[in-house]
Amino acid sequence: MFSFLKYFNNNDKNNYEGLTDASLNINTITSDISGNINSAKKTADKAKDDSKKTSESINELAKEIFNKSTIILVILFLAIYFIVYFILGFFLNKGGESTNFQTKVSRTFDIFILVAVLIVVALFFYTYSEKEKETVFNDLFENTKDFIDRPSSIFVTGFLIILLYVILYLFRIPMTQETKPFFVYFIESLAWIVFIIIAFVDFFKYVLGISITDMLSKLINPKEDEKDEKPTPKPTNTNEVFNISNNLYTYEDAQAICSSYGAKLATYEQIEDAYKNGAEWCNYGWSDGQMAFFPTQKTTWTELQKFPKHKNDCGRPGINGGYIHNPHVKFGVNCYGKKPKANPQDLSLLNNKGKNLFPKSEADVALDKKVDYWKKNGDKMLRLNSFNNVKWSEF
Repeated sequence: MFSFLKYFNNNDKNNYEGLTDASLNINTITSDISGNINSAKKTADKAKDDSKKTSESINELAKEIFNKSTIILVILFLAIYFIVYFILGFFLNKGGESTNFQTKVSRTFDIFILVAVLIVVALFFYTYSEKEKETVFNDLFENTKDFIDRPSSIFVTGFLIILLYVILYLFRIPMTQETKPFFVYFIESLAWIVFIIIAFVDFFKYVLGISITDMLSKLINPKEDEKDEKPTPKPTNTNEVFNISNNLYTYEDAQAICSSYGAKLATYEQIEDAYKNGAEWCNYGWSDGQMAFFPTQKTTWTELQKFPKHKNDCGRPGINGGYIHNPHVKFGVNCYGKKPKANPQDLSLLNNKGKNLFPKSEADVALDKKVDYWKKNGDKMLRLNSFNNVKWSEF
């Protein structure tokens, strides 16, 4: 009897242990599935962000190449081409005299370009102020640096090189070693040097994660950050998340900027708490852990859906962003600490924002100017008709 009870108890114990092991296995499998789902979601979000950035780069490239000024230049080029084509074509097809004439054309072209350069230099000295003359080289360096830093710069440069050869071919500019114009040789060489430099910089920046342009800037202007004459506004007494909006800073810069305010890079949790309290700014900011985030409120997102061209401007409701592999990408900064008090310029910008969810486009600005014009001149220039032959208005 006792042996039977002992056997029965042992069986119950084994069954209970088996059930416990099975429960643990189920929990483990559930945890693994949940982890895989979260991992897949993060991967999908990252792929979505990468796709958005690629789309933005393509749009930026298209805007740089196919804009109003480019179209005007193309039309002007075609007009000049049809005039020059027949003149040069007539003289450059004279058999034995062609080489001698091509040399004369090249020297004429060189003289023409030299005169144009001298006119530009003269205009510069006469039209620029003394202050502008002092900063011209620094401005030139900064503009060149900004162009090289753009992801689309290598495509723009390649397009311009192709365009240069097309123009030289269409205008029948002599290209042999003996007859090639000096300025054509100079521009051609400069274009290829710039193309190679951009390819070199892009390789280090996007493959090795090293920004050569930033290193060069620090060598040329080692105390650039110390020259800021504006005093840092006094901070408030309570820690909060605040965003520095201009997208000019690497991850390393962002850490130094927050430290200059006595703050630190904001964590995801701190940004999430700010979001729950109503924070939103449609601008990526470097955050702790080499993350880049910005919060968007549901009400703002809902309003943006009414505008097809702007419905994706501020991402989705919640915290947008994630881990950024390349620390040299330029973003704003999300700091956590005592936010500096607003100066008059900050308050003016805040008041101008009002309820505008996005900056006005060039078309919107042009339309606003027309509206203002007709508001001021409508009573003088516009002639309204009566409702019918008897009364002025329906009501």
